[in-house]
Amino acid sequence: MILRKVIITALVCLSVLSILPALAGGDKARIVTSVNKPLDCMFSVDVYEINGKLVTETPLAFDIDPGKYTIKARSVVDTRLCMPALTSITRDLPIDPLEIEVEAGKSYFIGFNAKANNRREWKLEVWKVE
Repeated sequence: MILRKVIITALVCLSVLSILPALAGGDKARIVTSVNKPLDCMFSVDVYEINGKLVTETPLAFDIDPGKYTIKARSVVDTRLCMPALTSITRDLPIDPLEIEVEAGKSYFIGFNAKANNRREWKLEVWKVE
């Protein structure tokens, strides 16, 4: 009985914590880089440059001021879970930067879309805005 209560409490806490990174502050926009959709061929990204400035470390989500941004990121595609018909997989291809304009109070979920059969069509994109 006690173990059951502990497990239920832990699950409730984890579900609340899982949405916290997605919450945007009132005067900032929120960028969420953590994606858990490998069966849809959408993968998390690691942002390494914003508007030409190197970013040393990005968490699963971060706040930025409203405005226009050019975001560069890298990603790892797990082809065990996502099975597009891969073409020319012998070398890494650069990921084109994402041009985005963000508004205060909104959360922007960005990820690497690897759904296309042609690897050259894989891209960094905003897949959801809240």
